[in-house]
Amino acid sequence: MKSNSLYRAMVLLFALVVVAPINSFATPSSIIEEAFQQSKTKTTFVVLGNCGSCKQRIEQTAYHVEGVSNATWSIKSKELTIEYNPSITTIDKVQKALADAGHDTQKYKAKDATYNNLPMCCQYKRGEITKKENSEVKKVTIRVEGKCGMCKQRIEGAVNDLKGVSKATWNTKDKMLHLEYTPSIISLSKIRAYIAEAGHDNGKFKASDEVYNKLPGCCKYRK
Repeated sequence: MKSNSLYRAMVLLFALVVVAPINSFATPSSIIEEAFQQSKTKTTFVVLGNCGSCKQRIEQTAYHVEGVSNATWSIKSKELTIEYNPSITTIDKVQKALADAGHDTQKYKAKDATYNNLPMCCQYKRGEITKKENSEVKKVTIRVEGKCGMCKQRIEGAVNDLKGVSKATWNTKDKMLHLEYTPSIISLSKIRAYIAEAGHDNGKFKASDEVYNKLPGCCKYRK
């Protein structure tokens, strides 16, 4: 009897020491998805090309850059819209990859030899693209803590009046703020700071306890 009791005790101890830590470090898929959504950024820039073959080449080249989750190029406007994770890649890397594939971008020009090897239907009219990298409107989605309609009004009000922000919409259900702003006028960090000053935590920026405690009861999102 004593032997069986000792065995059961050892098994229980093993479960507590080994199994519990494994469970505590488990990462639900919902948390992974949320982290991805918070880090995803959307931006648009010009890439020269002509036809459907160009569209396929441009989109595939951009999409295969690590960190890019979506890429759509317009034959009419010559604009490429990408969604990417800025902690993994940069717009600079994407534009360089496109130039290496034979397509001039706002920042990089394809080598003459690469351009000349493109099919005739893809040999677009070459010319200098006006560099507007710093003046283009960028779209980004970030998580901002809040609870209700009053929070929505406060968050959007703190951002929409900022110079350089063209649009800010916060969703009460998923807590995501959809932003459109011009980086040459205002940085994302400054936008985050203004949101925190209004009383709402948003990733790296946390509202001070003094400001948070002054929020109405219905807006208290911290547990």
